[in-house]
Amino acid sequence: MDKLRNGKAIIAIIIVLAMLGIVIGQFFAGDKKSGSIEQKRNTNPDNITFTKEGVAFILNTSGDTISRLDIEFADSDYKIQRGMMFRKQMDMNQGMLFLMPEEKIQSFWMKNCYLSLDMIFADSQGIIGSAQKYTEPYSMTSLPSEGPAKYVLEVNAGYWDKYELQPGYKLVFNRL
Repeated sequence: MDKLRNGKAIIAIIIVLAMLGIVIGQFFAGDKKSGSIEQKRNTNPDNITFTKEGVAFILNTSGDTISRLDIEFADSDYKIQRGMMFRKQMDMNQGMLFLMPEEKIQSFWMKNCYLSLDMIFADSQGIIGSAQKYTEPYSMTSLPSEGPAKYVLEVNAGYWDKYELQPGYKLVFNRL
C-alpha cells in the first residue's frame, strides 16, 4: 500500500512539474513572439512618428537637384511589410525609402494606410522608371512598378506633380 501511495505521489509531482514547465515555456515563448523593441514601440498606431534616418535627392537628367527629402528607411522584412501603415501625417519634405532585397517588379498596396501617397520606383542605379500617384488609402489593389525596381520612395500624394518628376530622373540618398 505504501509503495502504491509513493508511486501515485511521484506521478502527481511529475505531472505538476511538467505543467509548470509548459507554463514557463509558454511565458518565454510568448515573449519571443512579441518581437523586437522596435516592433513593440510601433504596435500602437497612435504612436508612429517620423524618424529622420537619411536624406534623398531627386536629380533631373542634367544632374540638377529637383527636390530634397528627409527619409526613413524600410530596410528589414518587418519595416518593408509595415511601411506607412497607420501613419496619420507626414510633411511634404519627408518620405520613406524601401530598400528591396532584389531588383524586380515591385508591387505595393495601401492596406491600413491613412495617407494618400505617391510611390516612386527606381532601379538599382537609382533611375526612376515609374510612379503610382495619388494612391487610394486602405485599398487592397496591387500597385506595381512598370519595370524592375530596387528602391521605392513613398511620399505624400501630389509630390510627383508638384516637382514635375519624370521617368529617367535619378534618386540618390545618404544615411545619417
